[in-house]
Amino acid sequence: MQYRGVLLIAILAALSVHCGSSDEEPATPAADSGTDSAATDGGAESSTPDGGQDGETPEAATDGSPEAAPGDAAPEAAPDAEPEAGANVGVEWTVRYQNDTAEIMTGINSVAYSSTLGLHVAVGVGGRMLTSTDGITWTPLTPAPTTSELKAVACSGPLFVAVGAWSMAMKPTLLTSTNGTSWTEQNPGNLPTGKVLNALNAISYVNGKFFASNGGEILYSTDGVAWTYRPDLTGQSLGPVFWSGSKYIAVGTYGVILVSPDGDAWAKPTTGSDLGYNLSGVAKIGSTLVATGQANQVLVSTDDGQNWTKASTNELTTNLGAPVSIGSQLVLVGSSGLVQTSPDGTNWTKQTSPATNNLNGVIWTGTRLVAYGYSGGMPGFIMTSP
Repeated sequence: MQYRGVLLIAILAALSVHCGSSDEEPATPAADSGTDSAATDGGAESSTPDGGQDGETPEAATDGSPEAAPGDAAPEAAPDAEPEAGANVGVEWTVRYQNDTAEIMTGINSVAYSSTLGLHVAVGVGGRMLTSTDGITWTPLTPAPTTSELKAVACSGPLFVAVGAWSMAMKPTLLTSTNGTSWTEQNPGNLPTGKVLNALNAISYVNGKFFASNGGEILYSTDGVAWTYRPDLTGQSLGPVFWSGSKYIAVGTYGVILVSPDGDAWAKPTTGSDLGYNLSGVAKIGSTLVATGQANQVLVSTDDGQNWTKASTNELTTNLGAPVSIGSQLVLVGSSGLVQTSPDGTNWTKQTSPATNNLNGVIWTGTRLVAYGYSGGMPGFIMTSP
């Protein structure tokens, strides 16, 4: 279905991650939904996941050192404020990775960055992964830790959590790693009798918890191993959960918006939900929450997510991934290589982009923007600013 297909705009993924800082609003207002959270593969024109996993425990790719137990990895302390970006960040971009061999790394769905490890991890189709210490040089992880499609990755401190699905089995894929190279399969568990998950489409780390979503359902965990299940909250697929500083917010297909004070009890806002177009993700600039998505949709809220209105935007002419805050500006990417920046979530400026392919999402590491997606024939694509 067209609505769900476009959703993998960033709902089935966005926002990917900078682990080592918090999504909580810093002293200089600039919440970042890509900080300590990971987007789904939210770019333009992606397919809705068809669910599942191979049912077997995949072999972990090793780097010669044993992996620590995921439950032992404590989240890294958050800094007092998020670093501000330089003047050219989001404006000048350089292609860093463009693989012409689809068998090595097909479309990239999500990227996360751990400042604790100084490591980026990119995930995509066929369980492929790439790693990078600087965001410039990327190395395929061989062998891949799974054959499932990995939809999203997030991290907290040294702990990465990747989620996805395998089309040949009705089970979700959930992997953890404390070094980004050796991965262990986990079982979401704690599900009601008879309940079967067939995919996990998005994951983020916000306010001390990992949040994963499967359709309209949400699971959360503090360690990536033990998960608490929240029953079907909506009939629509949800993207990565965002933390506003006082509330959790999730958006998804057909414009659904859910708000929660604690991650357990969720409700639709007073106005602005279910407007019909898929939403990719949420970011915050100053005191304004901004949600973006399909067909140039930009919604804003100035009362912490309780009421949303359509922004009167300019220069937006395509499907939009989830926005990310870099301090005094928002940045988003989208179909056909789109890059846009905004100081307020309403007025947007189209930037020159070296990409012509669809971009699934962008993250802010604190010093660099990393945008990712795919190009012709679906090979992976990564560009950075600076």
